[in-house]
Amino acid sequence: MQEITSSEFKDRILGEDVEERCCVVEVFKTDCEACHYNGTMFDVVSQKMDKHGYLDQLPLYRMNLDNVSPYLGRFFYAPQYVFLRTKRGQITELKTLRIPGE
Repeated sequence: MQEITSSEFKDRILGEDVEERCCVVEVFKTDCEACHYNGTMFDVVSQKMDKHGYLDQLPLYRMNLDNVSPYLGRFFYAPQYVFLRTKRGQITELKTLRIPGE
């Protein structure tokens, strides 16, 4: 799992070097207790996916709520988990995923 900023979003997620790509982005806030708890769980999921060879197929990213991404828009609360599918540098699918315990 990699932490990214809004300026890195285009290169890492929308990069046109791949025909089609899927990923999950965790949007967090540094002073949020729920974000800390869910971030720990997100780390565990990332480690399990890496161990079993799935992290290359579905990369996981973390982005601070303060990094407003022109591609995702503004988030008004955290944590949030977003599934993205891209094709040739364009977002073709965007879904907000439910967090554990919600």
